[in-house]
Amino acid sequence: MKRPPLLQPAKALAVLASVLPVWAVVAWTAGAAAAPVSDAEACLEPGPAAAQHLGLCERALAEPGLPAASRATLLVRRGELWLQLGQSSHALADFSAAIAANPASASARERRALLLQRRGDLDAAVADLSEAITLNPHAPDLRALRAMQHHQAGRPDAAGRDLAAALALAPDHALAHLLRGTLAYRRGAHGEAAEAFARSLSGSPVPYPLAAYWLALATGRAGGDAAGALAPYAWWWDDAAWSRALVAAIEGRATLSELEASVAAIGDPALRAQASFFAAEWARLNGDMAAAQRLLEIAAVDGAEYSLEAIEARGRLTAGMN
Repeated sequence: MKRPPLLQPAKALAVLASVLPVWAVVAWTAGAAAAPVSDAEACLEPGPAAAQHLGLCERALAEPGLPAASRATLLVRRGELWLQLGQSSHALADFSAAIAANPASASARERRALLLQRRGDLDAAVADLSEAITLNPHAPDLRALRAMQHHQAGRPDAAGRDLAAALALAPDHALAHLLRGTLAYRRGAHGEAAEAFARSLSGSPVPYPLAAYWLALATGRAGGDAAGALAPYAWWWDDAAWSRALVAAIEGRATLSELEASVAAIGDPALRAQASFFAAEWARLNGDMAAAQRLLEIAAVDGAEYSLEAIEARGRLTAGMN
């Protein structure tokens, strides 16, 4: 078996959001699937061909007399397709148009907030999430996403309040426990952090499987057995060189120099930032502050603004290496 995909929290929440009830239901005949009967249904039908679906959505949106709520749903879908095609400005325009067409669309607010967060416009992202929460106050995903944005903006108290609200709605919410763990880890409460990361993995390992590394590091920082904490999840990492190297280092089978070399060989900056952060924390746990400094600087520079590990690397560098 292979490990779950490595997703950033914002991306994971986008995946979760994609199954919320914003799609039209496609009719099925008894015993066999019926072909979509309209451009709107075809637009909303899931599928990998983004460019093809984009044309169907444009035809659907050209229909005269389209109800405002339907227009908003189609615009959200088209915005997501634009994102798949790498056209974030077009996506932002569609999400904004969806909100204008139907101000009661929490899904449009959520998707625009995710995009604004990726662009670093945190105040506008938080404003959108606040509106979405007002519209849908019982959705824990929205609270967890706003907590992430508060955390990114350096507002841990606000993040903590949102996480408490998310967990009151869904006590096993995996991403909320993950973020709760990072807040505890940041302030040095490593035992509390380890418990939160374990709860995240118990709730669901798929949204953010790197919680296993967080768990190992927090356990080690709390004076426990890092390798033992990681052991139930080590099989996930058999297909990524830096992950194998980190597991080997935590298990005592590889040196920090070997781990650094594996990290340096990574070509993708975002992945290199993730790897650098975990390698830096392992170096810090083992008292090699010079290596930790080098690796944290890589994570801070290479990581996207909304990357959890890059946020933590920047926070660590700002606060010092203690």
